[in-house]
Amino acid sequence: MSWQQQIHWLFSTKKKDIANSREFIGSADFDYKVHGFEDLRLHATLGADIAKGKQTTDQTPAYQSNGESYYGKHGYESILKRNLSLSAYAQYYHDFNDAPKNHFDIMAGYEYQHFWNNKKKITTGALWGRQYQKQALMLIN
Repeated sequence: MSWQQQIHWLFSTKKKDIANSREFIGSADFDYKVHGFEDLRLHATLGADIAKGKQTTDQTPAYQSNGESYYGKHGYESILKRNLSLSAYAQYYHDFNDAPKNHFDIMAGYEYQHFWNNKKKITTGALWGRQYQKQALMLIN
């Protein structure tokens, strides 16, 4: 970028936002019949939703929408979230010789969910503006 383009951005562009994010969503399902004990079945389901994002915001001194920073502003916000789930159960199912009259079915299970997030937001003011002023002076000279 030439010095003229940098000066133009410095004084004409008021706000610049850049954001990047990544996300993973997945699940797995397991079903197992115990050999030698075919009436017993074990089942588990696992799931995850994991996301991470970061946004950077630059405001030149010309950006005065709310008047909170005379010299411009620089800041970023990052977010990380993890949503995890687990479902597991064991089932015993048996039909006796007289199936219409005698049937045995029992199930025991467990469920778990965990929702977690972490946010960071950092904003700096006047020092960023001085950096802009130094850049402008260096580009002009």
